[in-house]
Amino acid sequence: GHPLLFYCAAALWMKIFGASFIAQHSFCLLIAVMLLIAVYETTFRLFNKQVATLSLILISVQVMFFVQSTLLLPEIMVSLLALLTLFFYATQRYILTFLSCTALLLTKESGMVLWLVAGTHAFIYLFNKTASKEEKIKNFLGVAGAGLMVGIFFLLQKHLNGWYLFPEHISMMDWSWLMFKGKMRFCLEIIFNQQYRVAFFGLLALCATAAAIKTRNIKLAIPAAMAILLCIYIGEHFGYLTRRLFMPLLFAVMLALFYYLTKADKLISRAATKFIYLTIFFLGAYLSFSSLNFFTGRYLICSMVLFLVLAAYCFQYYISLFKPVVYYLLIISFIPIVFFAFKYNNGRGDTDPGIYAAMEVQESIITWFENNKLYNENISAYSQLERAHLTLPLTGFRHTGNPFNKVTLEVTPATNYIIIDNIEPDSTAKNLLPLPAFQKVYNIQKGAYSGAVYKRK
Repeated sequence: GHPLLFYCAAALWMKIFGASFIAQHSFCLLIAVMLLIAVYETTFRLFNKQVATLSLILISVQVMFFVQSTLLLPEIMVSLLALLTLFFYATQRYILTFLSCTALLLTKESGMVLWLVAGTHAFIYLFNKTASKEEKIKNFLGVAGAGLMVGIFFLLQKHLNGWYLFPEHISMMDWSWLMFKGKMRFCLEIIFNQQYRVAFFGLLALCATAAAIKTRNIKLAIPAAMAILLCIYIGEHFGYLTRRLFMPLLFAVMLALFYYLTKADKLISRAATKFIYLTIFFLGAYLSFSSLNFFTGRYLICSMVLFLVLAAYCFQYYISLFKPVVYYLLIISFIPIVFFAFKYNNGRGDTDPGIYAAMEVQESIITWFENNKLYNENISAYSQLERAHLTLPLTGFRHTGNPFNKVTLEVTPATNYIIIDNIEPDSTAKNLLPLPAFQKVYNIQKGAYSGAVYKRK
């Protein structure tokens, strides 16, 4: 259902290097390394070495980034292309803006959010009286050209498939206020609170407060106010005010923070200021888009990366008001946060290390069926992934070329074996247990994950 650039690139990679596990996952690792290089280079060119180093550290140590860099999924590539598009547009590199924005749009539909933000700015810039006519036209065409390219893609998709955007994805959009508010709260919880990111942003609030006390400038303490607002919003305190007031208030406070910092920072360039404001408006639009659609945690990696880049700039500005040793103490303080983030992560999604244990459980079940040569038995598996592992060779979980031919979601009178695990929510399994007509013949436990096979008596 998504545009196919990521999958075409991955397929080309496997054509060259083979379809082994190492070959497949090294492709995503390469994209992740490219993202880290891009983070350092863009922030170094926009700001300075300290911001670049802090951005690199903050992003590379995130549990979500680490896990996703090992999985064959497009979100790391989306983050890379979004960052490059923002950088190239802010620095007026028109051809590179066109190329990176086009690639972003052809990687995932959510790239249209950044295209709309950049396109709105490019349109408004046409009326800028200080810019030359040539500069304004080049700036506009860089973004408009990317829109033209993806427009051609959608026309081809309509001609070939009968739809512009995948109907199943469109059907998942929910415009109700209750759902929007709940998803927005969850988005902010994932970005600012989960996987010990609350500690990183808490450190930023402490640095801001210390700087405000040292300089006797209350405006420097805005991140502390933001931290309080986030706690109220994520915790859903104060009822009606939380639902109606705090979303625009959070955005306004964030704008106020960077307005003050960019005015106070005598060394910041025009391109860096443009990058910051474009990023803020993109993040607001992207989180709103995510709150209207179905999403899972990994969809927010792009937002997380950009929030951490902005946090790195704030860190650098605040610690520049103290002695140089504070910079190194700050980096050292990241170490225990990272340790606890990995050690005590008990999440069950594809942004958590537990996914590796889940894979082991599912592979072990496949191996059990293979060892017992049950290729022609009627098997029921609630998990879509487990059904794919049993029937499709490219997932790599099977060790032989023999497929399992009779795998279904439903449990029927003909079903001989049932696979039940705690990896994916399984209402069917809850309704079935206990299974009077079946007996457990295999059980596997890996950490928090377990799976079992039941055979008809």
